[in-house]
Amino acid sequence: MAAPMKTKCPNCREKVELDVNRFEEGDDFECPECGANYLIGVKGGKLNLVSEKEKYFEEDEFGAEDEEESSYDDE
Repeated sequence: MAAPMKTKCPNCREKVELDVNRFEEGDDFECPECGANYLIGVKGGKLNLVSEKEKYFEEDEFGAEDEEESSYDDE
């Protein structure tokens, strides 16, 4: 059994443990201290907390790149 990964809530800085057997990338997580909602992200092989806003901007950036590339194909 893998040990829980420790991280901090970006909102209240409370230390939280994420059970690697229970969570995977994209799962919802609510901070038990402040109630802020996050998505579970994976960076460098470790679980971390990603806000919905951060996730939106990451997806938007990738989508914008794809659109730019497709516009070159039309020329």
